[in-house]
Amino acid sequence: MSDPLPIPISGAKRLALAYATPLLRERLAVFLAFDARMADVVRQTKEPLIAQMRFAWWRDILAKPVGNRPAGEPLLQHLAALADRA
Repeated sequence: MSDPLPIPISGAKRLALAYATPLLRERLAVFLAFDARMADVVRQTKEPLIAQMRFAWWRDILAKPVGNRPAGEPLLQHLAALADRA
């Protein structure tokens, strides 16, 4: 997928991407973006129940077949693109 990732990757993660093989670089970038999104849920949510609901949403969406996932979330589109190539 040529669109930029929905979450910028910098620092040590960017260095890890630089050393990754071209075959793995895009996959690693998407997984690092997903990791950053999950970390943001923990970091930005003050109420534990809200964080649990957000994690449950991600769990439920990722359990669905790629074709049944909502189209509005850019990170889901990147994950779907990886699944199509698997």
